[in-house]
Amino acid sequence: MYKVFFKDRTIFINEVPMMACVSYGIHEKEEVDRYVDKIINYELEFDICIVYPDTKALFKYFKSKFNYVRTAGGLVFNTDNRFLAIYRYERWDLPKGRLKKTEKNRIAAIREVEEETGITAPVIVDKLPTTYHIYKTKGIWELKKCTWYLMRYEGNEKLVPQTKEGITKCKWFKTTSKGVVLNSTYNSIKEVLNAVL
Repeated sequence: MYKVFFKDRTIFINEVPMMACVSYGIHEKEEVDRYVDKIINYELEFDICIVYPDTKALFKYFKSKFNYVRTAGGLVFNTDNRFLAIYRYERWDLPKGRLKKTEKNRIAAIREVEEETGITAPVIVDKLPTTYHIYKTKGIWELKKCTWYLMRYEGNEKLVPQTKEGITKCKWFKTTSKGVVLNSTYNSIKEVLNAVL
């Protein structure tokens, strides 16, 4: 199964119908075009599940309809068991960013955490669920894949938000305060946080 986030909606691509959303069976992968049209015309009113026997082939076709972007990021915990969040564009987020041309996911995730928050040498502990989301930037529709990692940070450096990337705050949150972030973040970020917290 694939799960793609768009604004406050979720598009599932699965082999079987799902109870949690309206399911649409298709016979040819090209039939997914009408759902892409609904997305880019902001007509998607509820979560949907597109049912097709070969989800890998369908997702590959779906992906071809957008500019595909690969990113990586981290959910970082410090020695006080607090997690790190950034505030960007009026929402809480997690540090992440695009991979450079030949860069590996793990290297990019560490680099992005360091650049966006000012900390150095976070260590990857585990892999987290990969997320996909659709958004429009500079008039172009993009499908962003983010490879997430659970990280540990042992230092005590001052947090420095990367303002040129629109980040205005960085903050360590107690796990008991995760609701503050969950109530003001994106569904893809909720997916990552809920996998750990």
